[in-house]
Amino acid sequence: MEDIDIPEWHKGLVRVRHDDYKKNPGSAMDFDSAMDDIEKEL
Repeated sequence: MEDIDIPEWHKGLVRVRHDDYKKNPGSAMDFDSAMDDIEKEL
């Protein structure tokens, strides 16, 4: 398996988003809803 170097700034961003999700799981959007919103803007 190949090692992948993930930048620290990206790890930090994921940690913040994960913490936000743990505090308020209802604020997360499911994948299908997110894709629908993106497609509406195209």
